[in-house]
Amino acid sequence: MTIKTIHKSSSEVALASIRDELTGERKLGTKPPRTSSEVDIVAKASLPTSVLDTWTSLPESVRAALVSAEIASGAVSVPSTRSSTSFSGSSAASSRPSSSPPSEVESSSDVDLSEFQEECKASGAKVTLRPLERAPKNVFEFEKTHVREQVAVTKESSSTVITSTKTITTGRGWRNIFTLPISYDVNMVPHGTLLDSSNPQLLDATGVHPEGYNRRFAIIDDQVDKIYGEQIRQYFVDKGIELTAVVINGGEADKRPDAVDKLLDDMCAYKLRRREPFLAIGGGVVLDIAGMAACLYRRGVPFVRVPTTLLALVDASVGVKNGVDYCCGITDETYKNRVGSFYAPSSCLLDPAFIATQDKRNVSNGFGEILKLALVRSSDLFE
Repeated sequence: MTIKTIHKSSSEVALASIRDELTGERKLGTKPPRTSSEVDIVAKASLPTSVLDTWTSLPESVRAALVSAEIASGAVSVPSTRSSTSFSGSSAASSRPSSSPPSEVESSSDVDLSEFQEECKASGAKVTLRPLERAPKNVFEFEKTHVREQVAVTKESSSTVITSTKTITTGRGWRNIFTLPISYDVNMVPHGTLLDSSNPQLLDATGVHPEGYNRRFAIIDDQVDKIYGEQIRQYFVDKGIELTAVVINGGEADKRPDAVDKLLDDMCAYKLRRREPFLAIGGGVVLDIAGMAACLYRRGVPFVRVPTTLLALVDASVGVKNGVDYCCGITDETYKNRVGSFYAPSSCLLDPAFIATQDKRNVSNGFGEILKLALVRSSDLFE
């Protein structure tokens, strides 16, 4: 084996000669290493004096780097006993497949780099995947082999001819596999204290900002604004914060893409920063619209959910789904939650005191959702 370079330095020539001796299974003498990471190899009349002189003339750091590179390449193997300074040719090393890492790498890593096979469900192709060493859990090289057979039957004057054609196609590429972590806190706020200026939870949820940054952005349900709007604004006044509040309708008829577009306009006018959480205060419709806008604006910004209805407390506030109804221009039909996303909030603040101002019908809707969840998932909740 030789080092493939256009111009070889004296150090490369020396290392190549030593490696040839090792893989040729010639006996080599040894002497104690100069450093903990280096092994000096001295031949007993098997290497030219010029080669040995060149090797010993190299700085210790250069020799250590060359030896480490040679071990990593798998050209030579290192005995399992660290105190030994001798190298020997290894049949196991020479027979190791090129795709397998050296034993030193295998012992220091738990990552399996062996290839595996699967069948493509769409085309039936045989797929061979190999983890990429630099990202073995996320990137896989693959080769796809698809075999297609066709049989044609033709009749001639006095015979029937059956022609079988087998077509084999191959393709190469790589597969990216990534998972996005989802983590957010659902905070139970002491009853009726969320808008109390002595409770810092609402302000703290909007994140840590540079000193002197005294602005916040909030989306508020129009019905919530009528009842709690003054308290919400006074809370931020007491904190020395200028609140920009956008009031939107929270009815089901307003759960449309137009509402998301309007909210995006307001965000642009406010110049909401990429990592600046904004508040969404209201029922499920407002939280859905806010979640869609948060997902789209600057490819995703954090937002805080503050549900104000019982239904939103047990449903929209604690999940990661966001959606709006969509009216198809071709069929002229409206499809519920047809356009949406999976985008988690940065946090949720649950204060059950908001339920006190709901009408009986909306409270009943919330209990209906609780009953549905109990029937589907929890016998304890149902009982």
